[in-house]
Amino acid sequence: DKAAVTEFSCNLTDSLPRRVPKLLATMYPEITVQIKPKSNSESGLAVLVYSTEFSEFLRKYVGNGVAHKQIPPELFNATPEIKLAFLGAWIDGDGWFDKKGGHYSSSNYNLTLQGRDMLASLGISSSVYRIDHSKCETSGYPSSGVEYTLNISHLDAWQLSGYSEKAANYVAPTMQRTKPASMRYCPDGTYAYRIKQA
Repeated sequence: DKAAVTEFSCNLTDSLPRRVPKLLATMYPEITVQIKPKSNSESGLAVLVYSTEFSEFLRKYVGNGVAHKQIPPELFNATPEIKLAFLGAWIDGDGWFDKKGGHYSSSNYNLTLQGRDMLASLGISSSVYRIDHSKCETSGYPSSGVEYTLNISHLDAWQLSGYSEKAANYVAPTMQRTKPASMRYCPDGTYAYRIKQA
């Protein structure tokens, strides 16, 4: 009844296939890591980690399956550098950058909100979008699911550059902020979003 294998899925261009085996080798010297092409994607890779100890560690602290993933509570009490390292690795695996900034993608709403809260703990404003792919003209089909994107402005993306290859290679547009961020820090130490309509 114990997990024995962990599978990380990623794109061919992601840094995960290079970084994860090297990192695991320092933590678990006897571990076996295998990299295979994904059968359902021409541009996808599966990084398979064969270790009960590692798999059970992840299941305990992160969860298994997208619906049960969470950010371990211990990370919210970590130093800013550790939080940024986590957020940088996350956007390298499940995110992208464009002219608007950085975006994390997940079908897990609670995980998305945890990411928002971790960014806020670092003073980084963010917004959350909900995309119903069954109603999307370009990517939808009847049984499509819902995707949530956690978004940070191009003006704040630089803070991840020392912790993310995607952020380090991101060339931000020269636009300046013309209005306050959608999420604002309040004098009482809380955060609030603008209300666009009541």
